[in-house]
Amino acid sequence: AELAGLGASSGEVRVHLRGVDVTDRAALEAFVGGRGTIDAILTDLPWGKREKASQSLSKLYHFFLESWFAVLRTGGSIVTVTAEHRTLSRALAVFETTCRKKRVGACLKMENVRMLSPSGGEVSGLEEDKVKQQGLLEAERNSQMRKIEIGYHVYVFQIRKIAI
Repeated sequence: AELAGLGASSGEVRVHLRGVDVTDRAALEAFVGGRGTIDAILTDLPWGKREKASQSLSKLYHFFLESWFAVLRTGGSIVTVTAEHRTLSRALAVFETTCRKKRVGACLKMENVRMLSPSGGEVSGLEEDKVKQQGLLEAERNSQMRKIEIGYHVYVFQIRKIAI
């Protein structure tokens, strides 16, 4: 919750557990109660490991971004995990360009992922040393996402809907 900018004073948190096709913008809007009603979205995106279909993942990620954009309030966050970090990065870049061209007044922008300690403060020292040991070049190249390994490498993204 803290990563998404939600603290104890943020008010009521509701969790909906029901199947909905999030690539269908209208269905998602109906499910959550309308446009701009969601503060945060936490999700584990499909990674395409079963079916090696990067082209279909690219389209799927674009549909997700369109749907999330519609229901997320300005200032709201998305925290997501994927092994297909390049595909999501490209989809975000295209989506941002489209939003700016269409002058919709907002866009989705990737932000730096902060690591938090169990006490809630930002991790420094040891964790940062580990990142540096994994390769300074890679840490620079992927500075706005956090790579983790769970059998293979996956990336954590934090995306925020910002006014433009």
